Amino acid sequence: MAEEYVSKDQHRADLLELRGELKEEIAGIRQDVAVLSKNVEHLTERVNEGFARVNEGFTRVNEGFTRVDKNFDRIERNIDRLHTMVQRQMWVLVGVVVLGFIGGIIKIVFFPTP
Repeated sequence: MAEEYVSKDQHRADLLELRGELKEEIAGIRQDVAVLSKNVEHLTERVNEGFARVNEGFTRVNEGFTRVDKNFDRIERNIDRLHTMVQRQMWVLVGVVVLGFIGGIIKIVFFPTP
């Protein structure tokens, strides 16, 4: 294969042309990188906004759970009070029954019917 002879001037001109094309390509790549950087910044902002909304939602849910916990505590206290009142009423009922029984025995013993 025979190589073509290229003069130094032609070689320099070709290199300068390639250099110019390379500079144009690099400038285009830099513009693409700048656009991509802006897109990444925009997407990062959107993701951060999304996380902020999710965080607000979790905060509202947490507040809801706090209210539910308070309500359960209140219900538990009310059930304890109710339990205590039922126990007292039961003892009063037992006392009334015992007093009635004792009253019946006293009537039979001291006031017998002929």
